[in-house]
Amino acid sequence: MTPRSPRRKRTVHRHGTILVLAVAIVVQGGCQTPPQKPATAGVTVTFNPLPLSVGDAQVTVTLTDESQAVSGATVEVEGNMNHAGMKPTFATLTEVAPGSYRGTLSFTMAGDWFVLVNVVEANGKRWTHSIEVPGVRVP
Repeated sequence: MTPRSPRRKRTVHRHGTILVLAVAIVVQGGCQTPPQKPATAGVTVTFNPLPLSVGDAQVTVTLTDESQAVSGATVEVEGNMNHAGMKPTFATLTEVAPGSYRGTLSFTMAGDWFVLVNVVEANGKRWTHSIEVPGVRVP
């Protein structure tokens, strides 16, 4: 068996280093949390009817920035149970008035939920706001 040349060892080491860096970049990119709402943004989420029970509920999201209505945004909500194993429910909301978005979200099981409000503003800025929705009841 012939000993490896120093040049070959450097090449193998260089390729190994590049591979480790590439994997680290991919893993780090996939683990980023969504950007949270800006400090100046206001988010109000209301449900109807109350108290919430299993089934469909109207959800209204009102968005403001420095007390001004945020119009022209794309707003989606994602409902999740607080425990693992349940599929999330989704709704795309429609702007019904300046800064006010409405749609229907299904609560598929009684218990504690949380809802993610995913916003893409007209200028392309993306952010997410989370709210707790405790105590969804059996009808």
